[in-house]
Amino acid sequence: MKIYDVVIIGGGPSGISCSYHLKRKNIDHLIVEKYEMLHTWKNERWDSFYLVTPNWMTNLPGVDHLIPYDNEFMSRAEIEHVLMEYLYFVKPMTLENTSIQSVDKIKDYYQLNTNNGLIYARNIIVATGLFNQPFTPKISDLLPDTIHQIHSKDYKNPSQLVEGATLVVGSGRSGVQIALEVKETLGCKTYLSVGSSTPLPVVYKNINGVFWLNKLSGYHDEKKLLTYSHDDLNNKNIIDKLNQNLYHCQVEGVEIVGRMVNVIDGKIEFSDDLRKILDDGHLYLERLESMINDLVHKEDLPVQENVPFDLKDVNYDILKPLTVLDLEKEVIKNIIWCTGFKANYKWLTLDVFDDEGELILVDGISTSEHVYFCGMDLKPDPNTKSSFGVGLYALVESAKRAVDKVISDMESR
Repeated sequence: MKIYDVVIIGGGPSGISCSYHLKRKNIDHLIVEKYEMLHTWKNERWDSFYLVTPNWMTNLPGVDHLIPYDNEFMSRAEIEHVLMEYLYFVKPMTLENTSIQSVDKIKDYYQLNTNNGLIYARNIIVATGLFNQPFTPKISDLLPDTIHQIHSKDYKNPSQLVEGATLVVGSGRSGVQIALEVKETLGCKTYLSVGSSTPLPVVYKNINGVFWLNKLSGYHDEKKLLTYSHDDLNNKNIIDKLNQNLYHCQVEGVEIVGRMVNVIDGKIEFSDDLRKILDDGHLYLERLESMINDLVHKEDLPVQENVPFDLKDVNYDILKPLTVLDLEKEVIKNIIWCTGFKANYKWLTLDVFDDEGELILVDGISTSEHVYFCGMDLKPDPNTKSSFGVGLYALVESAKRAVDKVISDMESR
């Protein structure tokens, strides 16, 4: 019976990065992937998807030379190519198309019960991502069958939509980008429902705002900082990406409405507090910028004044949000749910959860069992209300932290 020192659950960039670090320590391990390696990046991104992090923030040891050190953004095809090169470089031992149904503790090792038989491991690293199951609110059940509903996970391009108007629910970067694409491509009436507003500075102190979220999330092992230059003002790739915001939704004719709160008698009801939602977003942004300023002072970071990108905010003067939308009258035929993802660890049948089903982590990485998690320790201050360090910039460090903890525990047993 083969018992692996480590079994990694998840064949995405996080799992591959764990393998990279385990190989450097000559530790026997296996990656178990539910579908094919890099499935999410190959199959769950829309065609016009671009990373939210500039090229210089992508950190993939061994293939970094393939990534330009600049402020442009990689397309879906470009990042898929780089990730495949990373997979080929690391060459991990993998078991694809294998779903884990349960995990049992047997003496000093674990039995993973899968659709492809039993797998045994002394340690488990969960690298499936913090939020790995698409979330669609219950209100979707109230919609008539005539409405074509699709989650952003399954959205590829506007050709999937039925002829008629479209409502996009969720004003994060995915929602904004998809709403703009639908409006610009199809020219149909397009609505964007804004449920909350916790914006990230697009550019702050001459650095992309995602960098600051990573710093606030506890990320440390960054590359040399790359600030914006005046040449970036003339780069269409950069300008187009930075301008994917609510202001440009307004300019392009996307109608912004409040939180979707009910569906009754063929009508969708929205909250009447859109302006307050946006005002709260401005206050949140001020708090976030204050935290960034404290961080800059504390770490003496080399920052400078902003290059003037002239990134505009929502025009309140023309903001007259609807509170009721008649599905039949407005010919609403499509709803795209850009409502994010939630955690799903139902397969992890060990005593590592509290009474409310939340993971109990000893140190942000490990549990009371020999089960470890990537990314959980890179959470920001609770006031930022955001997920852990964003993108491939923080991911490799998160994997290394998990591997280091596994090795430390193995040596102390």
